[in-house]
Amino acid sequence: MPARRPTHGRRARSSARRRAGPERRPSPSDWSSGRKIVAATDEATFALVRIGPGRAPEIHSHQEPQMGVIISGTGVHRMILSVRRGRRTVKQVTELLLRPGDCYFIPPGVPHEFQLEGSRPVVALDVTLAKLRHRGGTRA
Repeated sequence: MPARRPTHGRRARSSARRRAGPERRPSPSDWSSGRKIVAATDEATFALVRIGPGRAPEIHSHQEPQMGVIISGTGVHRMILSVRRGRRTVKQVTELLLRPGDCYFIPPGVPHEFQLEGSRPVVALDVTLAKLRHRGGTRA
């Protein structure tokens, strides 16, 4: 008759899992600043972005369009646009004060930055779209 394998090892592991409780999802208050991807497909990336005091990203740009909605906090979004005036191209700075519920859209390649207004962190649901390819070339 074959020897029975002890089961106490399996029981110990499963009881340890039960004691630990269900895995808790991180909330925006668990991280000081940064970007947490919540969903991603071939076409888009959805992320929670949190900008804490003194943590504003420097001016930068993306090759993909970006949009989102402010969940909490208030800040100033600054875009630097190139505007043609006759034969000259002039840099124009556009500033928007964004509050909870406000949406934003950043075209591809446009330099932009975000600055916190006040001491409360800003949390936003940010969506970055991928460049979609089709037979006629690329479209954004």
